[in-house]
Amino acid sequence: MAHHTTTPDWKLFSVVQAVYRQGPPLWDIEDWVQRKAVKFAQSVQSRVPNSAKLFRQHTTKAAYAEREARWADDEGDYRLHLLPAVDVMAEVIEDLVNGEDFPAKWDRRETIAVIKGGLHLADTKLTRRQREAIHLESLIGVDRRTAARAMNVGVKCAGSHLSSGWLELPKHRANPLVMRWFVESIGGTFPTKAVRSVKEEMPRNVQMPVPAGAIEENESV
Repeated sequence: MAHHTTTPDWKLFSVVQAVYRQGPPLWDIEDWVQRKAVKFAQSVQSRVPNSAKLFRQHTTKAAYAEREARWADDEGDYRLHLLPAVDVMAEVIEDLVNGEDFPAKWDRRETIAVIKGGLHLADTKLTRRQREAIHLESLIGVDRRTAARAMNVGVKCAGSHLSSGWLELPKHRANPLVMRWFVESIGGTFPTKAVRSVKEEMPRNVQMPVPAGAIEENESV
């Protein structure tokens, strides 16, 4: 973060993650949260026992107003401030993989690695537009029109970037089956064209979760 003023342990990046997932990142959220923390640290509220909870509530509420103001002020000239997908989705990944609906035949730790690997590839192997589309529709979960507006492009163009991005990732060994499960489980959009490319028998060059128990068996040898 840009500022180094000491603030209490309010789990600031967890707040950054929450604000990022509210809607399009139309401003530098990480820097903004840090500034809010510095200001909050100077208030009376920062000295109460549940200050971390109060700070999170105050900041996430303020973020909605900030985003609405950005929508109004920058019409047609928005700039997206994307953060690394692995970082902003870390808590979501952990909660999902450790949840009740996790596929029984998959290993949890390996699946986390596969999802994070796919997100890293999305951030490093795709075009800026493809990355924006995936962050907006697949990870944050905004609708197509909102994504297009934030990207300053037409609706069809936004959809094209999303589809081409997900179709490109398996070429870099991302796993479309696991990524589709992840995206749809968190309420994001996995495009129809990419869904049709997901086969029961996966291409040989993609990374698959190992069967449950395999890691433990190997570690015990």
